[in-house]
Amino acid sequence: MTVRLIAPSSVEICSIASTYGWQLGEDKSAHGDVRIVASTRFDLEKLQQALSAPFSGGIESEDFPERGLGQKFLRHLASGGQALSLRTDTAFALNIAALFADALRARLGLSSETHEALSTATHEAVANAVIHGNLAIASPLAGTKDAFLDYCQSCDQRLADPLFAARRIEISALRNGPTLELAVCDQGDGFNPAMAVRQRSKAGGHGLPLIAAMTERWHIEDGGRCTVMAFRC
Repeated sequence: MTVRLIAPSSVEICSIASTYGWQLGEDKSAHGDVRIVASTRFDLEKLQQALSAPFSGGIESEDFPERGLGQKFLRHLASGGQALSLRTDTAFALNIAALFADALRARLGLSSETHEALSTATHEAVANAVIHGNLAIASPLAGTKDAFLDYCQSCDQRLADPLFAARRIEISALRNGPTLELAVCDQGDGFNPAMAVRQRSKAGGHGLPLIAAMTERWHIEDGGRCTVMAFRC
């Protein structure tokens, strides 16, 4: 399946297209191609465009990572799925989990029950990837006001740091028969799921248990940097 990168031509955009063997620019005569919106940065309008037909997702080209795009992102996209690759500060500022889940509902005709489970689990996975993964910030202690204020200050400081802000968040999904697979991947240091559940339970976090409750099954890949979830659709 041919992937087309739809964006104004630039050195960064041409480099991405060349790296993955994608076509650059629109071709009205091409039917069945996967179309991806690329832009230096995404605002809400650009993100909504990328998640609306005929497009299958989007890529921010600013500070594109040397390691390139993740395997889940590339496999889902090449098979006709939906995918986003965004900077951490963009993912933090925009409600990408809800927008991504809404786009999947429109694209696949998901039931209200599946959409609700998908939206909830995706929100938790994205929050974990952004805060605990790319920004490397621990959960605040439950019920502790000072700890929560420190947590908020830490978020602001990390988002103001170009090294943390530019780290990638990738979210992608692919339907295979009655199952929808969705992956949320980051560029953090990774984690041990069992240890993380114990630590975040003490801090009042419920992200991973909630993901388990909302999905048919889930698992962690890439040393804790990629959460892969399956939903019955």
